[in-house]
Amino acid sequence: MFNSKFIISLTVFVFFLIITSVVKNQSRILEKQIKELNSNILLKEKDLSETELEFSYLSSPYKIEKKFNRRDLEKYKPIKHSDIFYDIYDFNKIEKKLSNLINIDEKKIKQK
Repeated sequence: MFNSKFIISLTVFVFFLIITSVVKNQSRILEKQIKELNSNILLKEKDLSETELEFSYLSSPYKIEKKFNRRDLEKYKPIKHSDIFYDIYDFNKIEKKLSNLINIDEKKIKQK
């Protein structure tokens, strides 16, 4: 009787000891991941605040009015819809057309 109680209690003790160790290691891994994620969040928040600051500075009415007065806004024109490329394939297709046209123009100039 004594022997069986001892074996059962020892088995339960070892089982809980192993479970405790596993839970502790898993919690340590989770804490490291949480710490890493928190540092990433802080970096993103800092970047966001800097971006908001730049945006508020660049889009302030004083700056826009100053650009209007200097006529710098003439440089900034809206992009034509035909100049927007939806993927690299479209861009390459246009580039090939342009390069062919340039080559044809150069040949005409050389022939004259």
